[in-house]
Amino acid sequence: MKKTAVVESCRFRLLEYWLHGRTMSFSVALTVLYFIAVAGPGPVRAVEQITCTTQARNMDGESFTAICPADCVDAAGAVWGTAIYTDDSSICRAAIHDGRIPATGGVVTGYKLPGQSSYQGSTQNGITTSSYGAYGSSFAFSELEQITCTTQAQNMDGESFTAICPADCVDAAGAVWGTAIYTDDSSICRAAIHDGRIPATGGVVTGYKLPGQSSYQGSTQNGITTSSYGAYGSSFAFSELEQITCTTQAQNMDGESFTAICPADCVDAAGAVWGTAIYTDDSSICRAAIHDGRIPATGGVVTGYKLPGQSSYQGSTQNGITTSSYGAYGSSFAFSELEQITCTTQAQNMDGESFTAICPADCVDAAGAVWGTAIYTDDSSICRAAIHDGRIPATGGVVTGYKLPGQSSYQGSTQNGITTSSYGAYGSSFAFSELDPRYRCGVPAVARAAPKDRIVGGNDAKHGAWPWQVSLRVLAHSSFHFCGGALVHQQWVVTAAHCVDDGSRPYVVLGESSRSVDDGTERTIRARRIYIHPKYGFGYDVALLKLRKRVRFTPYIRPVCLPDSTTVVQPGTVCTITGWGTTSEGGSLSDQLQEADVPIVSDADCSSSYTGLLDLDSEICAGYMAGGVDSCQGDSGGPLVWLTEGQHLLIGLTSWGEGCARPNRPGVYTRVTSVVNWIKRIIHINS
Repeated sequence: MKKTAVVESCRFRLLEYWLHGRTMSFSVALTVLYFIAVAGPGPVRAVEQITCTTQARNMDGESFTAICPADCVDAAGAVWGTAIYTDDSSICRAAIHDGRIPATGGVVTGYKLPGQSSYQGSTQNGITTSSYGAYGSSFAFSELEQITCTTQAQNMDGESFTAICPADCVDAAGAVWGTAIYTDDSSICRAAIHDGRIPATGGVVTGYKLPGQSSYQGSTQNGITTSSYGAYGSSFAFSELEQITCTTQAQNMDGESFTAICPADCVDAAGAVWGTAIYTDDSSICRAAIHDGRIPATGGVVTGYKLPGQSSYQGSTQNGITTSSYGAYGSSFAFSELEQITCTTQAQNMDGESFTAICPADCVDAAGAVWGTAIYTDDSSICRAAIHDGRIPATGGVVTGYKLPGQSSYQGSTQNGITTSSYGAYGSSFAFSELDPRYRCGVPAVARAAPKDRIVGGNDAKHGAWPWQVSLRVLAHSSFHFCGGALVHQQWVVTAAHCVDDGSRPYVVLGESSRSVDDGTERTIRARRIYIHPKYGFGYDVALLKLRKRVRFTPYIRPVCLPDSTTVVQPGTVCTITGWGTTSEGGSLSDQLQEADVPIVSDADCSSSYTGLLDLDSEICAGYMAGGVDSCQGDSGGPLVWLTEGQHLLIGLTSWGEGCARPNRPGVYTRVTSVVNWIKRIIHINS
């Protein structure tokens, strides 16, 4: 080998060593730079020593390489943006923010880019950057291609690509098929917004080419509606994912966590599974994921977390998969990142309004005081309380706890080998049900007034009689109501998809009675994320709103019960509708919450009223064929409930109709039994 070839190879390895975050003294840096300057043939980039305040606009050329000094974290030098920065930002402080160099400095390479319509500030690696609006010139630390809203993944070279998406792609052309995994003839930028990778104002995205899938599921997220599709030859995603098989086991995956793509048709495939929620690591990943409700039978993306071995694993049948029980086993995995706690860990030691953790075996006879029954003081042992409450056996397992307000007293008892103590008033509590046991779903604290005939025409509901009813608002401090909804969980509201299909995240008002009067019972929380049923269009008018925070239940804020998918409500069954909608066709919104009783209409009568316009699989009618009683404009998304065995079940969601209260035109509601499994799966996966 020629000497020049040896020297040139050494030169690139030295740079690689430096660029991968190793630190060198300045004298070593000068030595390397001198070595580069004399080391044989080939182009050599000049490397300039810059300061913490040097801006990208001060550098010549379309790209530049420079040496940043140490101690720029706390130095002067403003920075605007994340990943893409305004060119009047400090190069070195932006490089630390972007994770390109440590606080001790190093070599950075920057690339000049066009101006962006906005720059998003953030805090990373000890540097806080600012947001900014439109600016004429930018730079980044990756050489990025500027693409358009219609650029497809199949147009990009390589197995992965990084590019800059422009603003305003939400309403631009560019079809997209899939969710999380997209066909490679989909718009990159619109898929990236749908997947939550960039805002509507654009930004940097990285995509990874993947094999074709047997099917692609459409959905509505972040203002973008994607389509479903069957088998297609090539895909892409915004995470680097491995394609696994139905028999791939967790023990075959590298790392403490893993993300992979499961194929379709694993329900009936080979692949043993042991456990429920926590599985032995020689279990099939994909079949366990279906069992745990993480993906449908058609496959999808799963993320798993390696866990310690458990003393036992409980088998069960869920979602068409039967798993087996097993005794002690050395390694486990789950689809939630769980904390391993001890027998003495107390609820007050856990972060958040709720927590999920793994309890060890042998807590029955361990230390750890417990006060209460069903509701426990938050200085009680979580694991011993969980055994007492029958949530886990003495061999341990996964528990989920929910923080609750303090109680005036706690009653001790002996259950499952654990004796708890009584106590008086205490400031904070927890329980193993997401509902305070005093607040059963579908049970109001306030009895309703005597039933009356109609929402159209106006019939006031008693405050608290329908505590699951919510009002959707555009603004947090406005009384303007545009749709209703129903609370089904401490952090989830169900409504009509057509109320939120524009991608906006409404404010949700709970505990409301009069829109113009503040009773002190109201709570306003903005929706964090919207999930629209993938079949929404002709029918399936349903969406879930995940709230920014959990709501505490009160006598005026309680959830409605969800039915089973097999629940049957016979024609003629009297149900109740509620809302603040108009009290006459074309009239004004009601200030006071209204209520009305309406009977379920047979599918035959419903179909004859709206020939060719109904999807009876996902829609149900309620009302009087003679007219006069109905929901109306502004009631959309509101609940249709059935009182049975002392609890109200959510049977329908106000969807549409021809006019209001017209003869032979009953109200049309989303049939909740047809979408309840989807509702439960979305809540389970995303809570």
